[in-house]
Amino acid sequence: MAITHPVGGIQTWCKYYYRHPRFREFDIEMIAPLSEECLHLQKAMEPLGIPVRVTASTIPNFAWETWRSIVDGRWDLVHAHGFTAGDICAPVARLFEVPCLVTQHDVILDSQYNDFKGKLIRAATRISLALATRIHSVSESAAANLAVVVHDRKATLDRVTVIANGIDSKAFYAAPVADLRSELGLNADDFLVGFFGRYMKQKGFVTLMDALQLLLARTPPLARRPVIVAVGSGAYRTSEERKVAALGLQANVRFIDFRPLVASLLKAVDVIAVPSLWEACGLIAMEALVCGTPLIASDCDGLAEVTARTPATQFPMEDAAALAAAIEAHLVTDHRPAAREFAESAAKRYSADPLAADVAALYEELLARGH
Repeated sequence: MAITHPVGGIQTWCKYYYRHPRFREFDIEMIAPLSEECLHLQKAMEPLGIPVRVTASTIPNFAWETWRSIVDGRWDLVHAHGFTAGDICAPVARLFEVPCLVTQHDVILDSQYNDFKGKLIRAATRISLALATRIHSVSESAAANLAVVVHDRKATLDRVTVIANGIDSKAFYAAPVADLRSELGLNADDFLVGFFGRYMKQKGFVTLMDALQLLLARTPPLARRPVIVAVGSGAYRTSEERKVAALGLQANVRFIDFRPLVASLLKAVDVIAVPSLWEACGLIAMEALVCGTPLIASDCDGLAEVTARTPATQFPMEDAAALAAAIEAHLVTDHRPAAREFAESAAKRYSADPLAADVAALYEELLARGH
């Protein structure tokens, strides 16, 4: 398993899928460049008996170690998680006739990678996907996005297999509720809006802050004080904290570090906002629905697919006014009964167990057929 950036959905995918008993049939090794996230992944894989080989932190060093392992015949199957890992692995794996599976964990928009460097990245990804033995997309909308990446090349698109993302439903459904109000010193009637994820443009934190300002400017004031509980870490958190302070929103935004038992935090807020601008497949939306917490999600493709036929409220992505209106509607009317009633169905719908078995079967197919 070659992983260039073990963050977000990739790390979560590994935790949920590789715990399945079917993967005990394989001798698995992960390789990733040194980073804080890599060390988190290493710790998470220890109980599963899956070693994570850590290379030097630079991409060239990671690429060299990965290529050497392929050339030396260390692996019978290469699974590249993400486009960058696919760019590194697929050409060399094809040259040495090692089956290569590339999992698409993200999407590329028309508006992205349009400068000279970006066009080179797009070209490299197009070539690597053409050389991969199989491409695994984590949602139907992500698979549709591949047409943008590969320019509708039929030979490449014919090798796409969709196996959706899933979660450890039992853990989320049965998790206890954290007492966030006591922990953060909040009032009993404060209305808690949860934001879970990295503070990057993709996750739409800016849209949520704009929506909060609209709510606070409302006349007459809201009956309850809205408080954003932002759970996560990453390089951009400090800059977002500074922006919140500059806007004078400290009383209405509380930042806390991500925790392993995130399900307890998901259950502790009144509503979860997922204002993403793009997603391959919205794991946090699945987790919220299984926890039985009301959910407000943008209508970007990866989220719209996950939240279809659920009690979740959708709003147009980047529309702060629509997000503010959705939050106010949840503040005025209690949506928790409908969310809790749907939780059991969500636990069945989003369970990773049958999907993990499908991925293991795909491994067996690729090993049986060879390159």
